[in-house]
Amino acid sequence: MELNVEYPVVLLIGKTGAGKSTLGNFLVGAPQDNELFPTSAKMETVTKECSAGIMLIDDVQYNIVDTPGLFDTEKGSTPILEEISEVVNKCAHGVKAILIVFEAQRFTEEQKNVLDKIRTFLGKDATNNIIFVFSKANRVQTNNRNVMERDCVRTVSSFIQVIGNRWGISPNPDIFPPDEETFRVRLREIKDLIISIQGVYTTTQLEKDRQLMNFMMASAITAITAIGVTIGVILNGAF
Repeated sequence: MELNVEYPVVLLIGKTGAGKSTLGNFLVGAPQDNELFPTSAKMETVTKECSAGIMLIDDVQYNIVDTPGLFDTEKGSTPILEEISEVVNKCAHGVKAILIVFEAQRFTEEQKNVLDKIRTFLGKDATNNIIFVFSKANRVQTNNRNVMERDCVRTVSSFIQVIGNRWGISPNPDIFPPDEETFRVRLREIKDLIISIQGVYTTTQLEKDRQLMNFMMASAITAITAIGVTIGVILNGAF
């Protein structure tokens, strides 16, 4: 994995098939016939482990790290979070930006669960470093940000407000070729959001939030077990 420890990190996070790798290729300027981050039209995990490349924005270099789909992959979420933490730990300058890539489609319960889990994993400390990126938007939504904002469900719009209204649109390559103006404008907006972020998200914060999430999961399991034992005692007493 190509990772320069002297450069800050830009993380790509989302569920399988959300378009993380596609956006990563856009940001590093990789041509479609020579992708840095492999992509697939199928709804399956192509990114099996964290992979990285070098991204240049206005003569400033960044590590851009593509991650496996969180919470819906065969590896499970915990190993992936540990892998992300290890990658970030190698970089002296921490995480500059965390790009949460989300499909611009009808909001489902599964998507809500993914967003909730990402928020729990990252914690409040990451609020100032998050950029929400819509992927797979239609032509009208991509051409007009007001339409995308109007189509946004309350759960997502509330989250975007919490992170300082930092959001962008990853242009759909099936609709907008790289040489089209809309493609260039939307990609530039995301880059401008990245360089506008002040401060970094550190491995210490990431580890703290990961431990908190594990504690919450363990507490939930303990509570469920206790309920099961109580019900068992009641039933035994009844008979």
